[in-house]
Amino acid sequence: MRNGFEKVAIMMGVGLLMIAGFADGIFSDLESDPPTSLATHLDRPPARSDATNGTSRATGKGAAIAPEKATRRVPETDALAAREATAAVEREAETDRPLHARLERAIARAESERGFTIHPGVVDTVLDRGEVRILFAIAVDDHGAARATLAAQGGASEGTDPDLRFFPLLDQGAARVDGEQLFQLIESGLLPSIDLDEIHSPSLATTIPLIRADEAHLAGHDGTGRTIAILDTGIETSHPMFAGRIVEEACFSLLGSCPDASRSMTGAGAAAPCNAPGCGHGTSVAGIALGRAEDDSLVGVAPDADLIAIQIFSDLGGGTIGAYTSDIVAGLQHVLGLSVNYAIDVTNLSLGGRTYRSLEACEASASSTASAVDRLRDAGILTVAAGGNDGLVDAITTPACLGDVIGVGATTDADLVPGYSNSVDLLTMLAPGASIESAAVGGGTSFVGGTSMAAPHVSGAVAVIRERHPLATPAEIENALVLAGVAVYDPRGDVTLPRLDVQGAIDLLTAAADAAVGSDSGGGASAPSSVSDGGGGGACGLVGLEPFLVVGTIRLLRGRKRRPEVAIAR
Repeated sequence: MRNGFEKVAIMMGVGLLMIAGFADGIFSDLESDPPTSLATHLDRPPARSDATNGTSRATGKGAAIAPEKATRRVPETDALAAREATAAVEREAETDRPLHARLERAIARAESERGFTIHPGVVDTVLDRGEVRILFAIAVDDHGAARATLAAQGGASEGTDPDLRFFPLLDQGAARVDGEQLFQLIESGLLPSIDLDEIHSPSLATTIPLIRADEAHLAGHDGTGRTIAILDTGIETSHPMFAGRIVEEACFSLLGSCPDASRSMTGAGAAAPCNAPGCGHGTSVAGIALGRAEDDSLVGVAPDADLIAIQIFSDLGGGTIGAYTSDIVAGLQHVLGLSVNYAIDVTNLSLGGRTYRSLEACEASASSTASAVDRLRDAGILTVAAGGNDGLVDAITTPACLGDVIGVGATTDADLVPGYSNSVDLLTMLAPGASIESAAVGGGTSFVGGTSMAAPHVSGAVAVIRERHPLATPAEIENALVLAGVAVYDPRGDVTLPRLDVQGAIDLLTAAADAAVGSDSGGGASAPSSVSDGGGGGACGLVGLEPFLVVGTIRLLRGRKRRPEVAIAR
Protein backbone atom coordinates (compact mmCIF):
# COMPACT_ATOMS: atom_id res chain seq x y z
CA MET A 1 0.00 0.00 0.00
CA ARG A 2 2.73 2.40 0.96
CA ASN A 3 4.45 1.97 -2.39
CA GLY A 4 1.15 2.61 -4.09
CA PHE A 5 0.52 5.82 -2.14
CA GLU A 6 4.06 6.99 -2.83
CA LYS A 7 3.58 6.42 -6.54
CA VAL A 8 0.31 8.39 -6.51
CA ALA A 9 1.95 11.23 -4.56
CA ILE A 10 4.87 11.35 -6.96
CA MET A 11 2.55 11.41 -9.95
CA MET A 12 0.47 14.21 -8.39
CA GLY A 13 3.59 16.25 -7.63
CA VAL A 14 4.85 15.88 -11.17
CA GLY A 15 1.45 16.95 -12.46
CA LEU A 16 1.36 20.05 -10.25
CA LEU A 17 4.83 21.00 -11.37
CA MET A 18 3.80 20.66 -15.03
CA ILE A 19 0.69 22.78 -14.43
CA ALA A 20 2.76 25.42 -12.60
CA GLY A 21 5.29 25.56 -15.43
CA PHE A 22 2.52 25.81 -18.02
CA ALA A 23 0.85 28.63 -16.11
CA ASP A 24 4.14 30.46 -15.64
CA GLY A 25 4.72 30.42 -19.37
CA ILE A 26 1.25 31.84 -20.01
CA PHE A 27 1.64 34.66 -17.49
CA SER A 28 5.13 35.47 -18.76
CA ASP A 29 3.78 35.78 -22.30
CA LEU A 30 0.98 38.06 -21.09
CA GLU A 31 3.51 40.27 -19.30
CA SER A 32 5.87 40.49 -22.22
CA ASP A 33 3.39 41.41 -24.98
CA PRO A 34 1.75 44.87 -24.83
CA PRO A 35 -1.74 45.22 -26.32
CA THR A 36 -1.70 44.88 -30.08
CA SER A 37 -3.87 47.96 -30.53
CA LEU A 38 -1.39 50.17 -28.65
CA ALA A 39 1.57 48.80 -30.58
CA THR A 40 -0.28 49.41 -33.82
CA HIS A 41 -1.26 52.99 -32.78
CA LEU A 42 2.35 53.81 -31.92
CA ASP A 43 3.46 52.43 -35.30
CA ARG A 44 6.10 50.14 -33.82
CA PRO A 45 6.35 46.30 -33.46
CA PRO A 46 5.15 44.76 -30.18
CA ALA A 47 7.75 43.93 -27.55
CA ARG A 48 8.82 40.31 -27.89
CA SER A 49 8.86 37.70 -25.17
CA ASP A 50 11.95 35.79 -24.10
CA ALA A 51 10.83 32.79 -26.16
CA THR A 52 10.56 34.99 -29.25
CA ASN A 53 14.09 36.23 -28.60
CA GLY A 54 15.35 32.64 -28.57
CA THR A 55 16.02 32.46 -24.82
CA SER A 56 15.24 29.05 -23.28
CA ARG A 57 12.57 29.21 -20.61
CA ALA A 58 13.00 26.78 -17.69
CA THR A 59 9.78 25.45 -16.26
CA GLY A 60 9.15 23.35 -13.28
CA LYS A 61 10.06 23.43 -9.65
CA GLY A 62 13.21 25.37 -8.83
CA ALA A 63 13.44 27.11 -12.19
CA ALA A 64 15.19 30.49 -12.07
CA ILE A 65 13.07 33.60 -12.72
CA ALA A 66 14.55 36.12 -15.14
CA PRO A 67 15.38 39.44 -13.49
CA GLU A 68 12.97 41.39 -15.71
CA LYS A 69 10.14 39.16 -14.49
CA ALA A 70 10.83 39.71 -10.83
CA THR A 71 8.38 42.64 -10.63
CA ARG A 72 5.18 42.46 -12.63
CA ARG A 73 3.54 45.65 -14.01
CA VAL A 74 0.18 46.69 -12.66
CA PRO A 75 -2.40 46.83 -15.52
CA GLU A 76 -3.41 50.42 -14.57
CA THR A 77 0.21 51.54 -14.94
CA ASP A 78 0.30 50.02 -18.40
CA ALA A 79 -2.84 51.95 -19.39
CA LEU A 80 -1.43 55.22 -18.07
CA ALA A 81 1.84 54.71 -19.91
CA ALA A 82 -0.10 53.92 -23.06
CA ARG A 83 -2.14 57.09 -22.81
CA GLU A 84 0.96 59.20 -22.19
CA ALA A 85 2.72 57.65 -25.14
CA THR A 86 -0.31 58.24 -27.36
CA ALA A 87 -0.52 61.89 -26.26
CA ALA A 88 3.19 62.37 -26.94
CA VAL A 89 2.83 61.02 -30.45
CA GLU A 90 -0.22 63.24 -31.06
CA ARG A 91 1.70 66.30 -29.82
CA GLU A 92 4.59 65.46 -32.10
CA ALA A 93 2.24 65.03 -35.04
CA GLU A 94 0.48 68.32 -34.19
CA THR A 95 3.80 70.17 -34.13
CA ASP A 96 4.59 68.88 -37.61
CA ARG A 97 1.41 70.37 -39.07
CA PRO A 98 1.48 73.84 -40.68
CA LEU A 99 0.58 76.69 -38.33
CA HIS A 100 -2.65 77.55 -40.13
CA ALA A 101 -3.85 73.96 -39.86
CA ARG A 102 -2.97 73.78 -36.17
CA LEU A 103 -4.77 77.04 -35.45
CA GLU A 104 -7.84 75.86 -37.34
CA ARG A 105 -7.94 72.58 -35.40
CA ALA A 106 -7.38 74.32 -32.06
CA ILE A 107 -10.11 76.89 -32.75
CA ALA A 108 -12.56 74.20 -33.87
CA ARG A 109 -11.92 72.17 -30.71
CA ALA A 110 -12.27 75.23 -28.47
CA GLU A 111 -15.49 76.33 -30.18
CA SER A 112 -16.97 72.86 -29.84
CA GLU A 113 -15.88 72.14 -26.28
CA ARG A 114 -16.27 75.52 -24.54
CA GLY A 115 -18.02 78.01 -26.82
CA PHE A 116 -14.81 79.87 -27.61
CA THR A 117 -15.01 82.86 -30.02
CA ILE A 118 -12.28 84.62 -32.01
CA HIS A 119 -12.24 87.59 -34.38
CA PRO A 120 -11.53 86.25 -37.91
CA GLY A 121 -8.93 88.94 -38.46
CA VAL A 122 -6.71 87.53 -35.68
CA VAL A 123 -5.67 84.41 -37.59
CA ASP A 124 -5.40 86.24 -40.92
CA THR A 125 -3.11 88.86 -39.39
CA VAL A 126 -0.78 86.44 -37.60
CA LEU A 127 -0.42 84.30 -40.73
CA ASP A 128 0.24 87.37 -42.88
CA ARG A 129 2.55 89.34 -40.55
CA GLY A 130 3.91 86.72 -38.18
CA GLU A 131 2.41 88.48 -35.15
CA VAL A 132 -0.82 90.09 -34.06
CA ARG A 133 -2.08 92.36 -31.30
CA ILE A 134 -5.01 90.82 -29.46
CA LEU A 135 -7.43 91.48 -26.64
CA PHE A 136 -8.87 88.60 -24.68
CA ALA A 137 -11.34 87.87 -21.93
CA ILE A 138 -9.65 86.39 -18.85
CA ALA A 139 -10.46 85.95 -15.18
CA VAL A 140 -8.18 87.67 -12.67
CA ASP A 141 -7.21 84.30 -11.17
CA ASP A 142 -5.86 83.18 -14.56
CA HIS A 143 -3.40 86.06 -15.09
CA GLY A 144 -0.48 84.00 -13.79
CA ALA A 145 -1.29 81.05 -16.03
CA ALA A 146 -1.52 83.33 -19.07
CA ARG A 147 1.89 84.85 -18.24
CA ALA A 148 3.38 81.38 -17.91
CA THR A 149 1.88 80.26 -21.21
CA LEU A 150 3.34 83.23 -23.07
CA ALA A 151 6.71 82.98 -21.29
CA ALA A 152 6.99 79.29 -22.20
CA GLN A 153 6.77 80.28 -25.86
CA GLY A 154 9.40 83.00 -25.67
CA GLY A 155 7.24 85.86 -24.40
CA ALA A 156 7.75 87.90 -21.27
CA SER A 157 5.65 88.58 -18.24
CA GLU A 158 3.76 91.78 -17.53
CA GLY A 159 6.21 94.34 -16.27
CA THR A 160 9.05 93.20 -18.53
CA ASP A 161 6.88 93.09 -21.65
CA PRO A 162 4.86 96.31 -22.05
CA ASP A 163 2.75 94.65 -24.77
CA LEU A 164 1.18 92.34 -22.16
CA ARG A 165 -1.45 94.19 -20.16
CA PHE A 166 -4.30 93.15 -17.90
CA PHE A 167 -7.49 95.07 -17.14
CA PRO A 168 -8.74 93.40 -13.94
CA LEU A 169 -11.83 95.58 -13.49
CA LEU A 170 -13.05 94.39 -16.88
CA ASP A 171 -11.73 90.79 -16.79
CA GLN A 172 -9.68 91.41 -19.92
CA GLY A 173 -6.11 91.46 -21.15
CA ALA A 174 -4.08 92.46 -24.21
CA ALA A 175 -0.86 91.19 -25.77
CA ARG A 176 1.22 91.01 -28.92
CA VAL A 177 1.72 87.37 -29.86
CA ASP A 178 3.23 85.28 -32.62
CA GLY A 179 1.53 82.27 -34.15
CA GLU A 180 2.84 79.73 -31.64
CA GLN A 181 1.88 81.89 -28.67
CA LEU A 182 -1.60 82.34 -30.13
CA PHE A 183 -1.93 78.59 -30.59
CA GLN A 184 -0.85 77.86 -27.01
CA LEU A 185 -3.22 80.50 -25.58
CA ILE A 186 -6.13 78.91 -27.43
CA GLU A 187 -5.09 75.41 -26.34
CA SER A 188 -4.68 76.52 -22.71
CA GLY A 189 -8.43 76.92 -22.26
CA LEU A 190 -7.86 80.14 -20.29
CA LEU A 191 -9.50 82.52 -22.77
CA PRO A 192 -13.24 82.49 -23.54
CA SER A 193 -12.73 84.90 -26.46
CA ILE A 194 -10.02 86.69 -28.45
CA ASP A 195 -10.48 90.00 -30.31
CA LEU A 196 -8.29 91.88 -32.76
CA ASP A 197 -6.64 94.95 -31.22
CA GLU A 198 -7.75 97.28 -34.00
CA ILE A 199 -6.83 100.88 -34.74
CA HIS A 200 -9.59 103.53 -34.55
CA SER A 201 -9.37 106.93 -36.24
CA PRO A 202 -10.83 110.29 -35.18
CA SER A 203 -14.24 110.79 -36.85
CA LEU A 204 -13.68 114.32 -38.24
CA ALA A 205 -15.45 115.75 -40.98
CA THR A 206 -25.88 128.26 -33.34
CA THR A 207 -26.40 124.31 -32.48
CA ILE A 208 -27.21 124.95 -28.79
CA PRO A 209 -30.56 126.63 -29.50
CA LEU A 210 -31.33 124.01 -32.17
CA ILE A 211 -31.18 121.20 -29.63
CA ARG A 212 -32.88 123.40 -26.99
CA ALA A 213 -29.93 123.17 -24.62
CA ASP A 214 -30.24 126.92 -24.04
CA GLU A 215 -33.68 126.36 -22.53
CA ALA A 216 -32.22 123.80 -20.15
CA HIS A 217 -29.51 126.31 -19.16
CA LEU A 218 -32.10 128.99 -18.44
CA ALA A 219 -33.89 126.51 -16.18
CA GLY A 220 -30.66 126.03 -14.25
CA HIS A 221 -29.62 122.69 -15.79
CA ASP A 222 -26.09 123.09 -17.15
CA GLY A 223 -24.29 119.99 -15.87
CA THR A 224 -23.28 121.40 -12.49
CA GLY A 225 -22.04 118.62 -10.23
CA ARG A 226 -21.87 116.09 -13.09
CA THR A 227 -18.81 114.66 -14.85
CA ILE A 228 -18.11 113.74 -18.48
CA ALA A 229 -15.23 111.47 -19.49
CA ILE A 230 -13.75 112.11 -22.94
CA LEU A 231 -11.42 109.51 -24.47
CA ASP A 232 -9.76 111.19 -27.42
CA THR A 233 -6.53 112.70 -28.76
CA GLY A 234 -5.92 114.63 -25.58
CA ILE A 235 -7.17 118.03 -24.43
CA GLU A 236 -5.52 121.39 -24.00
CA THR A 237 -6.29 121.60 -20.31
CA SER A 238 -5.27 125.25 -20.07
CA HIS A 239 -7.87 126.32 -22.64
CA PRO A 240 -10.09 129.01 -21.11
CA MET A 241 -13.29 127.23 -22.23
CA PHE A 242 -12.84 124.51 -19.59
CA ALA A 243 -9.86 125.49 -17.50
CA GLY A 244 -10.39 124.72 -13.83
CA ARG A 245 -12.97 121.98 -14.48
CA ILE A 246 -10.63 119.15 -15.45
CA VAL A 247 -10.67 116.83 -12.44
CA GLU A 248 -8.59 113.89 -13.73
CA GLU A 249 -6.10 113.24 -16.52
CA ALA A 250 -4.68 110.02 -17.93
CA CYS A 251 -3.02 108.62 -21.04
CA PHE A 252 -2.93 105.13 -22.54
CA SER A 253 -0.95 104.85 -25.75
CA LEU A 254 0.39 101.53 -26.95
CA LEU A 255 3.09 103.14 -29.09
CA GLY A 256 4.30 105.48 -26.36
CA SER A 257 2.67 108.76 -27.38
CA CYS A 258 1.95 109.91 -23.83
CA PRO A 259 3.51 113.27 -22.84
CA ASP A 260 6.39 111.53 -21.07
CA ALA A 261 6.90 109.16 -24.05
CA SER A 262 5.51 106.26 -22.01
CA ARG A 263 2.59 103.95 -22.74
CA SER A 264 0.66 104.81 -19.60
CA MET A 265 0.51 107.99 -17.54
CA THR A 266 -1.83 109.53 -14.98
CA GLY A 267 -1.95 112.84 -13.17
CA ALA A 268 -1.61 116.48 -14.16
CA GLY A 269 -0.49 116.92 -17.75
CA ALA A 270 -1.14 113.29 -18.73
CA ALA A 271 -3.97 114.19 -21.14
CA ALA A 272 -2.04 116.81 -23.12
CA PRO A 273 -2.76 116.52 -26.87
CA CYS A 274 -0.64 114.04 -28.78
CA ASN A 275 2.04 115.56 -31.01
CA ALA A 276 0.86 114.89 -34.55
CA PRO A 277 -1.60 116.26 -37.12
CA GLY A 278 -5.17 115.85 -35.92
CA CYS A 279 -4.33 115.92 -32.22
CA GLY A 280 -6.48 119.00 -31.65
CA HIS A 281 -9.56 116.81 -32.18
CA GLY A 282 -10.14 116.10 -28.48
CA THR A 283 -10.02 119.76 -27.52
CA SER A 284 -12.82 120.54 -29.99
CA VAL A 285 -14.88 117.58 -28.76
CA ALA A 286 -14.55 118.79 -25.16
CA GLY A 287 -15.54 122.32 -26.15
CA ILE A 288 -18.83 121.08 -27.61
CA ALA A 289 -19.67 118.85 -24.66
CA LEU A 290 -18.89 121.28 -21.82
CA GLY A 291 -17.04 124.38 -23.01
CA ARG A 292 -17.84 127.89 -21.86
CA ALA A 293 -16.12 130.99 -23.22
CA GLU A 294 -15.09 133.55 -20.60
CA ASP A 295 -17.62 136.04 -21.94
CA ASP A 296 -20.30 133.37 -22.47
CA SER A 297 -20.25 134.11 -26.18
CA LEU A 298 -19.78 130.42 -26.89
CA VAL A 299 -21.03 127.63 -24.63
CA GLY A 300 -21.21 123.86 -24.85
CA VAL A 301 -24.15 121.63 -23.99
CA ALA A 302 -23.16 121.17 -20.33
CA PRO A 303 -21.03 124.28 -19.68
CA ASP A 304 -20.63 123.71 -15.95
CA ALA A 305 -19.89 119.97 -15.94
CA ASP A 306 -16.49 118.63 -14.88
CA LEU A 307 -14.18 116.79 -17.27
CA ILE A 308 -12.12 113.60 -17.07
CA ALA A 309 -9.63 113.87 -19.94
CA ILE A 310 -8.00 110.67 -21.25
CA GLN A 311 -5.59 110.59 -24.19
CA ILE A 312 -5.78 107.19 -25.98
CA PHE A 313 -4.16 107.84 -29.38
CA SER A 314 -0.78 106.80 -30.76
CA ASP A 315 1.36 108.35 -33.46
CA LEU A 316 1.35 105.73 -36.23
CA GLY A 317 3.87 107.61 -38.34
CA GLY A 318 3.44 109.32 -41.67
CA GLY A 319 1.21 111.99 -40.15
CA THR A 320 -1.39 109.42 -39.02
CA ILE A 321 -2.80 108.84 -35.56
CA GLY A 322 -4.96 106.02 -34.27
CA ALA A 323 -6.31 104.49 -31.08
CA TYR A 324 -5.80 100.78 -30.44
CA THR A 325 -8.77 98.93 -29.01
CA SER A 326 -6.67 97.91 -26.02
CA ASP A 327 -6.04 101.60 -25.22
CA ILE A 328 -9.77 102.30 -25.50
CA VAL A 329 -10.44 99.41 -23.10
CA ALA A 330 -7.71 100.70 -20.75
CA GLY A 331 -9.38 104.12 -20.77
CA LEU A 332 -12.81 102.64 -20.07
CA GLN A 333 -11.39 100.67 -17.14
CA HIS A 334 -9.86 103.89 -15.79
CA VAL A 335 -13.24 105.61 -15.98
CA LEU A 336 -14.88 102.71 -14.16
CA GLY A 337 -12.28 102.94 -11.40
CA LEU A 338 -12.79 106.69 -11.02
CA SER A 339 -16.57 106.32 -10.78
CA VAL A 340 -16.29 105.65 -7.05
CA ASN A 341 -15.03 109.23 -6.57
CA TYR A 342 -16.93 111.19 -9.23
CA ALA A 343 -20.52 111.40 -10.48
CA ILE A 344 -19.58 110.23 -13.98
CA ASP A 345 -22.59 110.14 -16.29
CA VAL A 346 -21.16 109.42 -19.71
CA THR A 347 -18.05 108.47 -21.67
CA ASN A 348 -17.58 110.04 -25.10
CA LEU A 349 -15.82 108.15 -27.91
CA SER A 350 -15.61 110.34 -31.01
CA LEU A 351 -13.73 107.75 -33.02
CA GLY A 352 -14.44 104.80 -35.26
CA GLY A 353 -13.01 101.47 -36.39
CA ARG A 354 -14.37 98.99 -38.91
CA THR A 355 -17.90 99.25 -40.25
CA TYR A 356 -20.60 96.64 -39.65
CA ARG A 357 -24.07 96.14 -41.09
CA SER A 358 -25.65 94.31 -38.17
CA LEU A 359 -25.60 94.33 -34.40
CA GLU A 360 -24.72 90.64 -34.30
CA ALA A 361 -21.65 91.02 -36.52
CA CYS A 362 -20.53 94.13 -34.62
CA GLU A 363 -20.74 92.55 -31.17
CA ALA A 364 -19.13 89.31 -32.34
CA SER A 365 -16.13 91.24 -33.67
CA ALA A 366 -15.81 93.74 -30.81
CA SER A 367 -16.69 91.66 -27.77
CA SER A 368 -13.92 93.21 -25.64
CA THR A 369 -15.25 96.73 -26.11
CA ALA A 370 -18.84 95.50 -25.72
CA SER A 371 -17.98 93.87 -22.40
CA ALA A 372 -16.27 97.02 -21.12
CA VAL A 373 -19.22 99.19 -22.15
CA ASP A 374 -21.59 96.80 -20.38
CA ARG A 375 -19.57 97.14 -17.16
CA LEU A 376 -19.81 100.92 -17.33
CA ARG A 377 -23.52 100.78 -18.04
CA ASP A 378 -24.02 98.54 -15.01
CA ALA A 379 -22.30 101.30 -13.00
CA GLY A 380 -24.75 103.88 -14.37
CA ILE A 381 -22.39 105.32 -17.02
CA LEU A 382 -23.57 105.65 -20.61
CA THR A 383 -21.24 105.44 -23.61
CA VAL A 384 -21.73 107.68 -26.65
CA ALA A 385 -19.84 107.16 -29.92
CA ALA A 386 -19.62 108.72 -33.36
CA GLY A 387 -21.39 106.79 -36.12
CA GLY A 388 -18.68 107.43 -38.72
CA ASN A 389 -18.14 109.64 -41.76
CA ASP A 390 -18.03 107.09 -44.58
CA GLY A 391 -21.28 108.20 -46.23
CA LEU A 392 -22.73 104.68 -45.85
CA VAL A 393 -26.44 103.91 -45.75
CA ASP A 394 -26.11 100.31 -44.58
CA ALA A 395 -23.38 100.31 -41.92
CA ILE A 396 -21.74 102.25 -39.08
CA THR A 397 -18.41 102.02 -37.32
CA THR A 398 -17.34 100.41 -34.07
CA PRO A 399 -17.98 101.10 -31.27
CA ALA A 400 -21.16 102.99 -32.28
CA CYS A 401 -22.68 99.77 -33.66
CA LEU A 402 -22.63 98.05 -30.25
CA GLY A 403 -25.99 97.48 -28.59
CA ASP A 404 -25.25 99.36 -25.36
CA VAL A 405 -23.58 102.32 -27.07
CA ILE A 406 -25.52 105.41 -28.14
CA GLY A 407 -24.39 105.68 -31.77
CA VAL A 408 -24.76 109.20 -33.17
CA GLY A 409 -25.02 110.44 -36.74
CA ALA A 410 -24.77 114.08 -37.85
CA THR A 411 -27.28 116.68 -39.04
CA THR A 412 -27.04 120.22 -40.34
CA ASP A 413 -28.73 123.22 -38.74
CA ALA A 414 -31.54 122.65 -41.26
CA ASP A 415 -32.11 119.12 -39.95
CA LEU A 416 -30.68 117.44 -43.02
CA VAL A 417 -28.33 114.47 -42.83
CA PRO A 418 -25.07 115.48 -44.58
CA GLY A 419 -23.68 113.13 -47.20
CA TYR A 420 -20.63 112.15 -45.16
CA SER A 421 -22.65 110.86 -42.16
CA ASN A 422 -23.30 107.14 -42.01
CA SER A 423 -27.07 106.73 -41.85
CA VAL A 424 -28.75 103.47 -40.94
CA ASP A 425 -31.30 102.33 -38.38
CA LEU A 426 -28.48 100.77 -36.37
CA LEU A 427 -27.74 104.32 -35.19
CA THR A 428 -29.45 105.42 -31.99
CA MET A 429 -29.97 109.06 -32.90
CA LEU A 430 -28.72 112.19 -34.65
CA ALA A 431 -27.22 115.48 -33.42
CA PRO A 432 -25.74 118.61 -35.02
CA GLY A 433 -22.36 117.93 -36.61
CA ALA A 434 -21.85 120.41 -39.44
CA SER A 435 -19.74 123.59 -39.15
CA ILE A 436 -19.57 123.69 -35.35
CA GLU A 437 -17.51 126.41 -33.71
CA SER A 438 -15.61 125.00 -30.75
CA ALA A 439 -12.40 125.19 -28.74
CA ALA A 440 -9.13 124.79 -30.60
CA VAL A 441 -5.57 124.11 -29.49
CA GLY A 442 -3.84 127.41 -28.82
CA GLY A 443 -6.61 128.93 -26.75
CA GLY A 444 -8.91 130.04 -29.56
CA THR A 445 -11.74 128.47 -31.54
CA SER A 446 -12.24 126.94 -34.95
CA PHE A 447 -15.04 125.44 -37.03
CA VAL A 448 -15.19 121.66 -37.08
CA GLY A 449 -17.64 119.07 -38.32
CA GLY A 450 -18.45 115.37 -38.58
CA THR A 451 -20.10 112.73 -36.45
CA SER A 452 -17.25 113.25 -33.98
CA MET A 453 -18.77 116.62 -33.21
CA ALA A 454 -22.32 115.25 -33.11
CA ALA A 455 -21.47 112.73 -30.38
CA PRO A 456 -20.38 115.28 -27.69
CA HIS A 457 -23.71 117.08 -28.12
CA VAL A 458 -25.36 113.91 -26.82
CA SER A 459 -22.75 113.38 -24.10
CA GLY A 460 -23.30 116.89 -22.81
CA ALA A 461 -27.05 116.29 -22.93
CA VAL A 462 -26.71 113.22 -20.71
CA ALA A 463 -24.92 115.28 -18.04
CA VAL A 464 -27.60 118.00 -18.18
CA ILE A 465 -30.39 115.40 -17.92
CA ARG A 466 -28.67 113.71 -14.97
CA GLU A 467 -28.41 117.00 -13.15
CA ARG A 468 -32.20 117.35 -13.32
CA HIS A 469 -32.89 113.62 -12.81
CA PRO A 470 -29.89 112.19 -10.92
CA LEU A 471 -31.55 108.81 -10.30
CA ALA A 472 -32.47 108.19 -13.94
CA THR A 473 -31.01 104.91 -15.16
CA PRO A 474 -29.02 104.62 -18.42
CA ALA A 475 -32.00 102.88 -20.05
CA GLU A 476 -34.38 105.65 -18.97
CA ILE A 477 -32.09 108.40 -20.24
CA GLU A 478 -31.46 106.72 -23.57
CA ASN A 479 -35.16 106.06 -23.98
CA ALA A 480 -36.01 109.69 -23.24
CA LEU A 481 -33.44 110.90 -25.78
CA VAL A 482 -34.94 108.68 -28.48
CA LEU A 483 -38.60 109.37 -27.72
CA ALA A 484 -38.22 113.14 -27.31
CA GLY A 485 -36.06 113.62 -30.40
CA VAL A 486 -37.16 115.51 -33.49
CA ALA A 487 -37.83 113.04 -36.30
CA VAL A 488 -35.41 113.51 -39.23
CA TYR A 489 -35.84 111.57 -42.46
CA ASP A 490 -32.85 110.60 -44.60
CA PRO A 491 -33.96 109.59 -48.11
CA ARG A 492 -30.59 108.01 -48.90
CA GLY A 493 -31.33 104.99 -46.76
CA ASP A 494 -35.06 105.56 -46.31
CA VAL A 495 -34.55 105.84 -42.56
CA THR A 496 -36.04 108.14 -39.92
CA LEU A 497 -34.06 108.84 -36.75
CA PRO A 498 -34.59 111.17 -33.76
CA ARG A 499 -32.47 114.32 -33.59
CA LEU A 500 -31.38 115.42 -30.11
CA ASP A 501 -33.76 117.63 -28.08
CA VAL A 502 -32.26 118.20 -24.63
CA GLN A 503 -35.15 120.07 -23.03
CA GLY A 504 -37.61 117.66 -24.61
CA ALA A 505 -35.91 114.71 -22.92
CA ILE A 506 -35.91 116.50 -19.57
CA ASP A 507 -39.60 117.35 -19.94
CA LEU A 508 -40.42 113.76 -20.83
CA LEU A 509 -38.63 112.38 -17.78
CA THR A 510 -40.19 115.02 -15.53
CA ALA A 511 -43.69 114.27 -16.78
CA ALA A 512 -43.13 110.55 -16.40
CA ALA A 513 -41.89 111.04 -12.83
CA ASP A 514 -44.88 113.25 -12.00
CA ALA A 515 -47.23 110.67 -13.45
CA ALA A 516 -45.60 107.94 -11.40
CA VAL A 517 -45.82 110.02 -8.19
CA GLY A 518 -49.45 110.89 -8.93
CA SER A 519 -50.27 107.25 -9.51
CA ASP A 520 -48.59 106.20 -6.27
CA SER A 521 -50.43 108.88 -4.26
CA GLY A 522 -53.82 108.21 -5.81
CA GLY A 523 -53.91 111.33 -7.98
CA GLY A 524 -53.47 115.03 -7.41
CA ALA A 525 -50.76 117.46 -8.37
CA SER A 526 -47.24 117.05 -7.12
CA ALA A 527 -43.94 118.77 -7.53
CA PRO A 528 -41.51 117.38 -10.13
CA SER A 529 -39.34 114.66 -8.72
CA SER A 530 -36.39 112.63 -9.89
CA VAL A 531 -37.01 109.43 -11.75
CA SER A 532 -36.75 106.34 -9.65
CA ASP A 533 -33.75 104.08 -10.09
CA GLY A 534 -35.63 101.11 -11.36
CA GLY A 535 -37.31 101.74 -14.69
CA GLY A 536 -40.38 99.65 -15.37
CA GLY A 537 -44.05 100.14 -16.07
CA GLY A 538 -46.29 103.16 -15.85
CA ALA A 539 -47.71 105.28 -18.67
CA CYS A 540 -46.39 108.78 -19.24
CA GLY A 541 -49.72 110.18 -20.37
CA LEU A 542 -48.02 112.75 -22.60
CA VAL A 543 -49.52 114.23 -25.75
CA GLY A 544 -47.57 114.08 -29.00
CA LEU A 545 -45.45 111.01 -28.20
CA GLU A 546 -47.18 108.72 -30.67
CA PRO A 547 -44.71 109.18 -33.57
CA PHE A 548 -41.74 108.44 -31.31
CA LEU A 549 -43.44 105.46 -29.73
CA VAL A 550 -43.90 104.10 -33.24
CA VAL A 551 -40.23 104.72 -34.04
CA GLY A 552 -39.20 103.07 -30.78
CA THR A 553 -41.41 100.06 -31.48
CA ILE A 554 -39.95 99.65 -34.96
CA ARG A 555 -36.43 99.78 -33.55
CA LEU A 556 -37.35 97.14 -30.97
CA LEU A 557 -38.81 94.87 -33.63
CA ARG A 558 -35.63 95.21 -35.69
CA GLY A 559 -33.83 93.51 -32.84
CA ARG A 560 -31.56 96.17 -31.41
CA LYS A 561 -29.98 94.48 -28.44
CA ARG A 562 -30.91 95.61 -24.94
CA ARG A 563 -32.98 98.50 -26.24
CA PRO A 564 -34.53 100.21 -23.20
CA GLU A 565 -38.16 99.61 -22.39
CA VAL A 566 -40.75 102.15 -23.56
CA ALA A 567 -41.90 102.98 -20.05
CA ILE A 568 -39.52 105.43 -18.43
CA ALA A 569 -40.42 105.42 -14.76
CA ARG A 570 -42.14 103.25 -12.23
